[in-house]
Amino acid sequence: MKFQWDEGNIEKSWKKHGVPVGETESIWLDNDRKIFLSRINTDNELRFACIGMSNENRLLSVIFTFRNENFIRPISARPSNKKEKKVYYGF
Repeated sequence: MKFQWDEGNIEKSWKKHGVPVGETESIWLDNDRKIFLSRINTDNELRFACIGMSNENRLLSVIFTFRNENFIRPISARPSNKKEKKVYYGF
């Protein structure tokens, strides 16, 4: 997997939520991760959500889009909330 980051999104995820780039990217290695369509923004860009366990053993929720079909572009990353934990654990 290849990732493409915007500097502003890196800063936002780290300063606001305490989630660094490497930890964000690590959830794609979680075989139990959940990915689903989140929304379509005003530019008709598809936005997806990925909920997965990080390499730091934290459950994270990442909003992302695809760029040029070859790149995952994370938009925001943060610790998962109660609702997202229910989705991940299936209860």
